[in-house]
Amino acid sequence: MLRRAAAIPFAVALAFAGCGHQVTPSPTTTDLSGDLVIDFETSGSLDFQNVTYLIAVDTCGNGVPYPQAELTGFQSYSYGFFVGGQFGAALPKLFQYYLNPNGSGQFISVQVLSLNPSTTQFVPNLGNQPNEFQLTFPRSDFENPLAVPQPCPNTAGLATASPSATPSAGASPAPTATPVGQATTWIFNFITVQNNQPVDSLGIGGANDTSFQGVSVDTTTNNSQQIVRAAGSQMPSNPSAAIIGGEIQNFP
Repeated sequence: MLRRAAAIPFAVALAFAGCGHQVTPSPTTTDLSGDLVIDFETSGSLDFQNVTYLIAVDTCGNGVPYPQAELTGFQSYSYGFFVGGQFGAALPKLFQYYLNPNGSGQFISVQVLSLNPSTTQFVPNLGNQPNEFQLTFPRSDFENPLAVPQPCPNTAGLATASPSATPSAGASPAPTATPVGQATTWIFNFITVQNNQPVDSLGIGGANDTSFQGVSVDTTTNNSQQIVRAAGSQMPSNPSAAIIGGEIQNFP
């Protein structure tokens, strides 16, 4: 199931709400080797019915996945974990973004990935705190599980066609992007979504931020990145959608 990711904002992923594996919050191992552990914290209690919580990551070294993704053709989006909204509290969904080889090199496509319940753990109320969840999963989930030939498009080279535009018959080939290799430092951003529109992110500009430098994680070392929202950040009126921070831990 593929979609042209530039056509609509986060609805492109929400359309897959009925697909993929259910992930249960039942740990099967205490060995975290090869895992990422991500804590996501909001100002108010998590609202999995009305708010979608997105963990977006660039594994390609292109930049930061910003909240207004449709304006950049999902530039710097490699993967996204979606929790809540149409997915429900115990149904994280993972999507991979990649250069569509059938789109003349100019469109990013997205496909839902299957998660292994034995290696994926989701805790909706971490430490009995209603405003924080934790997601643990193998780093291999972000290592091109679709085995697509161009998993890391350099999106700066993509054609800037309007969302509804399609190549016309006989038209000149669209500019193609140059694929780059997957990096060892991955860049993360947290985003909240309501009614298919971003309402907050980790950046000081909230839903419209384009200045945040992202959370950089060296995948080759054992490290922990504490995330604290910058003072003066633009916050949404809904505390359940207002991001205040979290943590990302990497275990080689």
